[in-house]
Amino acid sequence: MMKETMKNTVLRQQRILTFLRGSGDATIEQLCRIFNVSGSSIRRDLDSLEKAGNLCRVRGGATLGIIPSLLPFSGTPLAEMKDQIGKTAAQQVREGSIVYLGPGSTTLFVAKYLTNIPNLIVLVSHPKHAAILQNSLAYEVWILGGKFDQQAGCILGSYAEQMLRRIHPDMAIISCNAVYPSKGLIYSTTEHTSLMMAATEQAHKVIAVVDHSKFNRATSGPFLPFDRFNLLITNRGIDPKIIDSIQECGPTVQQI
Repeated sequence: MMKETMKNTVLRQQRILTFLRGSGDATIEQLCRIFNVSGSSIRRDLDSLEKAGNLCRVRGGATLGIIPSLLPFSGTPLAEMKDQIGKTAAQQVREGSIVYLGPGSTTLFVAKYLTNIPNLIVLVSHPKHAAILQNSLAYEVWILGGKFDQQAGCILGSYAEQMLRRIHPDMAIISCNAVYPSKGLIYSTTEHTSLMMAATEQAHKVIAVVDHSKFNRATSGPFLPFDRFNLLITNRGIDPKIIDSIQECGPTVQQI
């Protein structure tokens, strides 16, 4: 049998990653059938891809292996809701787009599903988002520059805003600390709001991802008006009057 060329090995490893982005995991036996090669070849492929940080080996196969601790509220109903919101938002993203992913726990779940979409450039404000997105070779991940704000839990400041203004993302997907029905999305600091304003000014389409718990918070602070984004994705159980008042301000509200 002719010795396998390096080119064939690299192509097969790329196809293994493509398959895993669709399925999430796979067994060695399954990959042998798909690629018509021996188990030892697949094991070498998986070992190589794991060393490069592109997947995690498990008994009998491999997984893309998003570290559970990176996704908050694991095993709770709130995590399931955020997961569905994140999946729905990711379905709006098209191959080859430049996407800004704002800070927040719900946008972490968006990041989880962006790993299935090829040829993206993803801009992030928090290292956790970059860690989730690291398992794919199909896109570039850029972390905005600036200072890390402990209260907001992300990178803020003029450097981050300047970077967004230079890049002009196709889409911005953002979250918030709370929703104030008569105002907009509430943030913890003025700097946090300023970064979201920069994102919404530059992006061609803006999506807000907000679970229902954010609607019940009695809070105040700097806010982003509803007319700064196009679509708000949330789960069911919110007062229809609140939904109507938000939609009157401009954005479509999609409840899942």
